[in-house]
Amino acid sequence: MSTNSKQASENLEQKEVITDASIDQVRNLLFGAEVNELNNKREQLDKTLSDKINTLEQAFEKQLKILSSEFNHKLDDVNKHHEEHTKESSQHFKQLEHQLDELAQIQAKNHQQMEDMLNMEVADLSKQMNDQFDQLEILVQQQLDSLKEQKMNRNQLADLLMSMAQSVKQE
Repeated sequence: MSTNSKQASENLEQKEVITDASIDQVRNLLFGAEVNELNNKREQLDKTLSDKINTLEQAFEKQLKILSSEFNHKLDDVNKHHEEHTKESSQHFKQLEHQLDELAQIQAKNHQQMEDMLNMEVADLSKQMNDQFDQLEILVQQQLDSLKEQKMNRNQLADLLMSMAQSVKQE
């Protein structure tokens, strides 16, 4: 291969690299802001989810402490009644046991409600994030299809001009 043909080949490769870099710059200009915006929205959703989870956990812990305190208080009452009234302890114990069962049921119910709320929040935020990512994917695909179509139209125009030039040259 001659030096001129090597140099021409290298120049052609450099132009292709420059064209590819230009296309990347155009893509960045077209989609960069949208991608940054979506990333910001995702970060906001992540922060909101984290804040809500923390809030729910704190509320759950508070409820658990209250119920635990009530439970401990009731247990102390059971012990005092047992020591003071041995004859009546059996009846009082059954009543307090019933109350403890109710508190345990309330605690279980509250725990389940908190867990359900947390799961709903997580599912809702997850759905929102997925919807936004789907929208972005559709938008990006549409923009890419548009760019490909524009490139194809330029190639067809080039082919048409080349065929016209050849027919003029042959005449």
